[in-house]
Amino acid sequence: MTVSRMRVAKSETRDMAERDRVQLGLLNEPTEWERSNAKFFIAFVVIVALLAVLALALR
Repeated sequence: MTVSRMRVAKSETRDMAERDRVQLGLLNEPTEWERSNAKFFIAFVVIVALLAVLALALR
């Protein structure tokens, strides 16, 4: 498979996914990985904050 054919296949797959999201009414909704990244970031910030408070308390 040539690179140009892979690009076409990739764009067709992306178009199919976008059509499915439009049909389900999810066009402006975050995707699953965006939600999981946001949850990970929030958990990371909370853990860092707790470690900072613990470090200050034990000082």
